[in-house]
Amino acid sequence: MSHLCLREYIILDQINSTICGAATSYLGGGRRSMADPLDIVERIIGFALKIKEAAETAEENEEECRGIEQRADRVRAVVTRLSESEEVMKDPMLPGALEDLGETLRRAHSAVVACRRRRTAVCRLCTAAALAKRLHKVHEDITRKTVQAVFVITAAVFIPERSDPSPSSKHPPKPPLHPAADVIEEASYSSSAGFFAEDRYSFPSSFAAGSYPSYRPHRPARRPHRPAAQSRTEDGAATSGSMPRYETEAESKKVPAGTEMPSLLFPGLTIFSMSKLEAATDGFSVGNIIGRGSSDCVVFKGILHEELMVSIKKFQDPPKSLVARISGELHLSSYLHHGKVKNNHIIRILGYCHDVIQKHELVETRFFLVEEYTANGNTANIIYGSQYDWTSRFRIIQGIADGVNYLHEQDVLHLDLKPSNVLLDSDMNPKITGLERARKLNKTMTHEYSIAGTIGYMPPEYILEGTLSTKYDVYSFGVTLLETISGMCGPEPAHHQDSVEWAWEAREAGRMAELIDQSLCGEGELVQVGRCMEIGLLCAQEKSADRPAMADVLQMLNGEKATTTPTRPEYTKKRRSRSTRRDGAFNHCFRASNM
Repeated sequence: MSHLCLREYIILDQINSTICGAATSYLGGGRRSMADPLDIVERIIGFALKIKEAAETAEENEEECRGIEQRADRVRAVVTRLSESEEVMKDPMLPGALEDLGETLRRAHSAVVACRRRRTAVCRLCTAAALAKRLHKVHEDITRKTVQAVFVITAAVFIPERSDPSPSSKHPPKPPLHPAADVIEEASYSSSAGFFAEDRYSFPSSFAAGSYPSYRPHRPARRPHRPAAQSRTEDGAATSGSMPRYETEAESKKVPAGTEMPSLLFPGLTIFSMSKLEAATDGFSVGNIIGRGSSDCVVFKGILHEELMVSIKKFQDPPKSLVARISGELHLSSYLHHGKVKNNHIIRILGYCHDVIQKHELVETRFFLVEEYTANGNTANIIYGSQYDWTSRFRIIQGIADGVNYLHEQDVLHLDLKPSNVLLDSDMNPKITGLERARKLNKTMTHEYSIAGTIGYMPPEYILEGTLSTKYDVYSFGVTLLETISGMCGPEPAHHQDSVEWAWEAREAGRMAELIDQSLCGEGELVQVGRCMEIGLLCAQEKSADRPAMADVLQMLNGEKATTTPTRPEYTKKRRSRSTRRDGAFNHCFRASNM
């Protein structure tokens, strides 16, 4: 009887798998040629929604089914955000990884569906253990394939935060950790509700309990323009309208032309008039452009007070969500640089300007951040293709570690640490910037509903569960440290996440002396390089609990604390055994060293 019931279960499961495969033909009949990544994303989302529906009616192994439902929900959020980036979707290795993930979700759906069939008591006893084992296996597979789908992306693409909360939960989303993430109207602003206030965020009524829209790949919509309240026309004339006024706009209007004044909203910062910044940059001339950032940001070099060199970031008509992040960065800078304890490795924001111009029927909003000037660009320029020796690189790494440790001492998470977000002043001192995503954390860890940050520097627990803690920054620092070392090894250093795999292989081979360019590192410094590689691997451990705190990292770098032994990187190891995308920078360096 028991064998008959088990066979019945197997047959029914095969029938269900066949039906699911036919419903999604791109996976049902075996692996075919690579499909459009957006099509694969849509099918993955479809499987995730089917898993959710099946889990809600499961009659066996309910806890395991709910776990798979939660993991599939996270997959839905991750692939949706990835689909919003054209650069990510163009990655040649992504379709294969997404197909693997889609196949895994198909099998997960089949397993969950099997748990909602009614069976006799004897049959249930026979199949419960087999189903539980199968559910556990597919849960692990989803975990592995999700991280691999993100790690396989070769470009370090920044994914901005969404202005709307994730619909993956039945319950109303919690307020964001960053209190300044809400852009508010002047009339509702209270000067006492600063960086630490967490009660000023509201959500659209469409995200009420029990209601959430379908989650599909993002298709951008045009943002309507509204008449501005007391804005300027192209010729400088004032106009009136009903556009909400931001807190910074209200203050900026009070600054006389050609002058500046202290900010009341952000103590320690200065509000600059528009004409003051135009004079500093020679009318924002093209010749003064020194860089371009994400979010349509143009960076100008300027001179204030006839001698003070500054960097001026110009944001042209930024979306509401970006203005929110800028506002949060101003709150954070005011808090960090004008408190009792300061740190020289965090970029200092001197002030800002907010300007609104009406052009016929359209309204343009311009936002400016004025920062201290850094003459030597960012650390990414030092890591790759430069002849900076190990002593210079190690000094930069120490400064970055000191800056991140300072942020953590202030209970602040950076959440987007990477070489391009570390600037270098005229003395090559590192200055951590890119604080738009930084936030105050009043507890050990929390979770984020959507996904944001830079691919290649996100830790596994954030990709899988949206977990935010200080160990997020530790992981990003570890990748940055390993990139810095790999940059001294031949013409093709390992980039981003690949540097973790490269470092492990180099460590296991024990041929570091043959890999490093001898002109950049003396023989006596190889021990320190090896020690830093150990520290980088420790920081990039798969489990957050296995990573050291930044205070310990700083002590390890300074030789004040012994390092422990890192373990093999879990996800990169398994991806490497299947992937044929490249030999890797590590092997390239070996070949170059043996020529």
